[in-house]
Amino acid sequence: MTTRDASSPDEVFELAESSRTAADDVAGDHGEKSALGTTVAAALIRGGKAVPSALSTSLRWLRKTFTEPDPVHAAKKNSSRRLTPQTVAAPEDPAVADLVNTLILDAHARGASDIHIEPRFDQCVQVRHRIDGQIKAAGELPWKFHRAVISRIKIMAVLDIAERRKPQSGKIRLNQWTDLDLELRVEIYPTIGDVEDASLRLLSPSAQRTLEKLDFSPANLAAMKALMRQPAGLFLCAGPSGSGKTTTLHGALGHIKDQNIKILTAEDPVEITQPGLRQLQVNRKAGVTFADVLRSFLRCDPDVIMIGEMRDFETASVALEASLTGHMVLSTIHTNSAVETISRLLDMGLDPYSFSDALQAVLSQRLVRTLCKACRAPSRNSATLLATLQKEYGSDTLFRTLLSQSEEELCEPRFDPCPECSGEGYRGRAAIHELLVLDESIRKQIMARNNVSQIREAAVASGMRSLKQDGIEKILAGRTTLSEVNMNCMR
Repeated sequence: MTTRDASSPDEVFELAESSRTAADDVAGDHGEKSALGTTVAAALIRGGKAVPSALSTSLRWLRKTFTEPDPVHAAKKNSSRRLTPQTVAAPEDPAVADLVNTLILDAHARGASDIHIEPRFDQCVQVRHRIDGQIKAAGELPWKFHRAVISRIKIMAVLDIAERRKPQSGKIRLNQWTDLDLELRVEIYPTIGDVEDASLRLLSPSAQRTLEKLDFSPANLAAMKALMRQPAGLFLCAGPSGSGKTTTLHGALGHIKDQNIKILTAEDPVEITQPGLRQLQVNRKAGVTFADVLRSFLRCDPDVIMIGEMRDFETASVALEASLTGHMVLSTIHTNSAVETISRLLDMGLDPYSFSDALQAVLSQRLVRTLCKACRAPSRNSATLLATLQKEYGSDTLFRTLLSQSEEELCEPRFDPCPECSGEGYRGRAAIHELLVLDESIRKQIMARNNVSQIREAAVASGMRSLKQDGIEKILAGRTTLSEVNMNCMR
């Protein structure tokens, strides 16, 4: 059999079929395992070059499927089913189940936080991963699998496989299907072309981290621990989706939980579970909203309440009432900065006097990619970079103090072949923070309903460090780069 290049998944299957025919002649009529996986690999490799990454997923499926015994072929060689690109796969097919499991396990092994399965107009199904906040192509699947894969995911997430006209949400517990203890949040949504896309968020049950492991500066860490010891009040964590807000709140709850404190949480969905917390998932379809759950919580004698998100006036007003009646209330909100959070809640209609009295602090955060420790290199323009950092930091005195305390050298990505980061230059992410702790001067600004600029000036005078300043501190520690910090901070 001659070898040739395969530029599409369908051509892979054509090569697989020809390879299977050759392997069948060797295996005989006994259903023995053939070396077809090796034969296919040889057919796809030319001139010593590795299989293109876009075909890796399809090739893994081929190896898994065609190296197993074929009882039908063993019984009736002449009537064995031939695989063609036009054959339609079924969701109950074991090969489809193995394919979906492999897609998830592969994404987990690569450190992906999300999997996106997207049928395209060119009769191919693209698979993409979000790794360290960046979308990356992970492979392609043959068109024949696009409905079967989506249906299989619906089955695993206990969704309606017949419903294809509207989005559906669900959750997969992977330990029911594999040996890996992993949860996935599933979103299925229809797109043009009479197809459906799938987005899967990987939620590790062990994702809960302590405050000490959340990249806080020493000053912010001490302030966070002091805030969590407050008997009552409102603490908010702000930032865009995927910035680690829920992880931070669970780290705070993990710091204070013990047998003498009753902690209730209302989340949508429950992404992180930890013992010692009583957790409830909001269900809007059943009429269970954040505000309804909060009202119920107030009758359950809690010490600490966590709300997954403060997104409307009703939820915010009930949370404010809870914080003023002797409860510590923690929540998240989608705003760009700590100071803008105050303005947003006042614009919702909260009473400025009650709000200023209840609010203890606002934490704004982002995630920046960190340099790969295995291949990072010293900066080649340290003097120029230091001058830029000093200008961006804004305070020459504080910057010189930080510089004198720094024991690390400035680093930059090298982008050379590296087994740890695959030549990306970055591996993993770290949080940068902006912690606004209220004092009397800031409370007066809130009661007077002053604008964002005036509140920010009061916060900086009280010692608040901005997101960019915290990011620059991590640059001086050799952990990230200025381009990453600028990409995640408001100008």
